[in-house]
Amino acid sequence: MASLPAEGEMITGEQVTKARELLGWSILDLARWSGVGRVTVLQFELGTERPESQDVDQIRAALEKAGVEFSAGEVRLKLTNASGDLPPQRQ
Repeated sequence: MASLPAEGEMITGEQVTKARELLGWSILDLARWSGVGRVTVLQFELGTERPESQDVDQIRAALEKAGVEFSAGEVRLKLTNASGDLPPQRQ
């Protein structure tokens, strides 16, 4: 089993795309819930720009709050999401 990245460890744009898709979120949803600009999210996912570490931390925090877990190269949803202040995961 791969170990979880340490808090604040950088995630990849590909992981962000997978996490967002698992949640059924659009790029705009992620931008709104993370407080990061939609263009920044898009460029990060496409790999055309590397956002500032603060933006990456905010993206990661929003995804983790919604129930995503990151591990080395992998993304998965937790079985439960106790947070009620984010949009529901789309089915």
